[in-house]
Amino acid sequence: TRFGAERASLGLLCGRYIKLCAMSHQDKFTRKMRAVQDLESVMEECIDQNVEVVHPAPEAASYVSRVASQLAMREGSRAIISLPLRRSAPNAIHEKNKDWIAEPKAVLTLERDASRPFTAEEGETLRLTVDMCSGWVINLFENDRWIGQKVGASCRNGLSKLIGPQHTWIKLAVIGFFALMIFLMFGKGVYRVKGSFVAKFPTLQVITAPYEGYLDQVFVKIGDSVVGDQTVLATLSVDDLHEQLSSAKAKRLEYKKAADIKSSEGNIAEQQMALAKLDSVKAEIDLLESRLNRCEIRSPTSGTVIAGDLDSMRGSPVETGQELFEVAPLDALYAEISISEKRISDVKIGDTGYLAAAAQPSKYIKFQVERIDKVAEVVDQKVLFNVRGRLFLEPTDLSTTYSWLLSGMEGVAKIDINERTYLWIWTSDLINWIRMRLWI
Repeated sequence: TRFGAERASLGLLCGRYIKLCAMSHQDKFTRKMRAVQDLESVMEECIDQNVEVVHPAPEAASYVSRVASQLAMREGSRAIISLPLRRSAPNAIHEKNKDWIAEPKAVLTLERDASRPFTAEEGETLRLTVDMCSGWVINLFENDRWIGQKVGASCRNGLSKLIGPQHTWIKLAVIGFFALMIFLMFGKGVYRVKGSFVAKFPTLQVITAPYEGYLDQVFVKIGDSVVGDQTVLATLSVDDLHEQLSSAKAKRLEYKKAADIKSSEGNIAEQQMALAKLDSVKAEIDLLESRLNRCEIRSPTSGTVIAGDLDSMRGSPVETGQELFEVAPLDALYAEISISEKRISDVKIGDTGYLAAAAQPSKYIKFQVERIDKVAEVVDQKVLFNVRGRLFLEPTDLSTTYSWLLSGMEGVAKIDINERTYLWIWTSDLINWIRMRLWI
């Protein structure tokens, strides 16, 4: 009445649409009435834009007032103003966004004669009036509903906050956390037992000098492959042996002649002495011939030379039994893996895994557990069990692709046990520690 309005209407937002709840000078009305439907359309035009919609609109107006214009023409030249009712005042300062405006919950529409269009000052006064009573009106509407509607509204509000645009990073973090927990609880991966390893040979063939002499030629170097009883590793000088053999053979003829002469003369005593010297010379000849046959040093087993760089020793004297070469059968190379006492119970014979040597960490070598020592060793105050792993390598691989793999190399070994959840894999150590401390 103060603003000269002929009709005032109040519509509340129910879901996605406006429902006309009150109309001045009219106690009862139905939604089937054309006037009610037109008013609801005007109110929806206002609430969709969340601004005051005035008809006739000022020249500088940036909002849409098409539905309000149609209602004014239909009702016979009216001036109309629609104001959204918000729980908070417009342009209220949000904690993080100063441009934030509260969501509208209702619309108030006023109508009067077109000869008195609503001015900007009247719009500001109406805005202030609406803001003062909007919270009370909205609370009345929300508390006047039956319990089912209240529960439904609470659920909708909660979901809107959950999936709404506010606090996006917090919501993403919470969603990511729950997704991670679901993945850890239900996702499965391969449970592996980790340990350190050392590459070793079961036996090493040491080749020594067969007799005292001088080193003549060397035909192999470290890393070369040899064939048992065929490949010549080195030779000893035989010049002195040939001279000694010639001298011994000459003595043998001399002693034989002397023995024959003494026998014809019937001098038995001197004949026996000559025969004894002849036997001694024959033994010396056999020894010299044996040395000549052994002047070529060969390896009794096939494998690879892992020690014996003797190029600089050519012409040097060697003694009987002096170590010259070491030959290892690379096809028998194995890994000695050290496993902690906390994990040794999970390992069993037949399990497979992979090795990564420190020299070539990008190349993995498959192996299989073939023995588990029953007696532990204490290394750096840690209780460790030795596990022997057989490498899945062919002799040709060791001479080509894995030629870098040598005895004594160290690295990391991982034994595949079975599939378990990631949560168990990542928390098993902590759970076991808690059980030991709490004795559960």
